[in-house]
Amino acid sequence: MLERRFVREPDTKDKYVEFLQEYEDLDHMQQVKDEEPGLHYYIPHHAVIRPESKTTKLRVVFDASCKSSNRNSLNDILLKGGTVQPDLLDILLKFRKYVVAFSSDIKMF
Repeated sequence: MLERRFVREPDTKDKYVEFLQEYEDLDHMQQVKDEEPGLHYYIPHHAVIRPESKTTKLRVVFDASCKSSNRNSLNDILLKGGTVQPDLLDILLKFRKYVVAFSSDIKMF
């Protein structure tokens, strides 16, 4: 389906190829030769186009929850990390300790 879309929309194909080249340059992916032995997993992906967006008009979405031939997905076999955020109950109870509460967002540049 992606190839058919590229035939209809050559501009989308150019942006898609540019994104994948940048992804490869950043070492987030690598090309696999057919002769290389071993198991490989290819994550399905597709383009999402938002012409109204000012920064990123084309975004590539990867589907790591897609099942492979052995009925497992990449998400299924990856190690699940621990919870980073404290429990909601602990957060709410801390608000009861003080008269005034502040909440903020930190943006890193």
